Amino acid sequence: MRSGVCVGTHKNERIHVTTAMNTDIAGQERFWALVPMYYQGAQAAIVGFDVTDGCTVETCDHWIKELRTNRPDCVVVAVGNKIDLVESRKVSTEDARAHFETMNPSVPYFETSAKTGEGVNELFESLTRMIIERNTMKMGDNENETKEDAKEAKKDGEGETTKDGKCIIC
Repeated sequence: MRSGVCVGTHKNERIHVTTAMNTDIAGQERFWALVPMYYQGAQAAIVGFDVTDGCTVETCDHWIKELRTNRPDCVVVAVGNKIDLVESRKVSTEDARAHFETMNPSVPYFETSAKTGEGVNELFESLTRMIIERNTMKMGDNENETKEDAKEAKKDGEGETTKDGKCIIC
């Protein structure tokens, strides 16, 4: 599934546009060999597990390690899903949060229900903020970039804006 998202950050007259692509392999091992092509160029990754099955947390650990090895600049969050199945729950919020906080660096933890939609907006809003903050910090670190570089990028079609500063793609 691919969806367009416009995330604008402004520095030296440059607007960065981000496209979101969501890929779900449902933890199936037969797709593991394909995963690197999906996270290539990724700015963020949501690594999910089933709160009704404690073994799925270990699979999350595998993917977090994989992402940090191959995409060290990628924002990674962990998500416990199926929180609507309260009676079947095996992994508590406290245990999951503690587990992901012990990682180095710690991994932000969220909970969602795909069935009811609970927590989904919070997850994506928080993740978007994390991406913007990380990109803004990166832009602040790049002091060698000049207004001339930004103007040259604009000529190449990057970051086209209207007079009111809004992304024209959106």
